[in-house]
This record gives sequence, C-alpha cells and structure tokens, in this order.
Amino acid sequence: MTDADPTCPACGGHVTPGERFCEGCGADLGEPAPETPPVPEAPPRAECSAGACRSCGGEVADDGYCTQCGTAAARPRDHFTEQPAPWVAAVCDRGIRHHRNEDAVALAAATSPA
Repeated sequence: MTDADPTCPACGGHVTPGERFCEGCGADLGEPAPETPPVPEAPPRAECSAGACRSCGGEVADDGYCTQCGTAAARPRDHFTEQPAPWVAAVCDRGIRHHRNEDAVALAAATSPA
C-alpha cells in the first residue's frame, strides 16, 4: 500500500494512510511507515569569545563552552555597542526569550551635534 493508492489489498475499500488494519474487512495492512519528524535547522554558529566564563570565571575551551561549568560562552552578538560620535550611541543585548540577539541597530551621526 502506498500513500498514492489508499485502498485495502484484500477488499479494495478505502483506507487512511498510516492505518494498520482495514476498517471494512479487518485485513492486516502491515506496519505503517514510521513518521520522520522534521529536523530543525540549526542556528548559525557565531564565533564565541574566548576568555573567562561569564557564569563561573572558568576557562572557555575552543568548542565555545566553559571547561568548569559547561556554560556556553558569550557570542559577539549577545551584547554590542555602537557609538559613531560622542553624542549618539546604542546598546543591544540578547533578551531572555530568545537564544540569540534578534535586534538591529542603525546609527548615523553628523560631524557636529547640531
């Protein structure tokens, strides 16, 4: 039985894909094909900052995780600042609901604070 031909091989009655037995005659339709769950797309891996762990102060390994507590290292996009002139600036941080910083900032500054 295929999804394109949903009929019972014994009686020819209509069957729903995934059913194991025909409801009309009770014939064994075989094991239903296992459903394959969609594979979630991995977020792009940002370069992790080396140095001290933000949680315990331990050393961050090359894989981006602390060798002491296992916490993921801070990524450059988790917190950044822009200051094109002394009179204008922006700060952007990763929030508590998302696993990455999804904000954007665009700044421009004139040569004087007019």
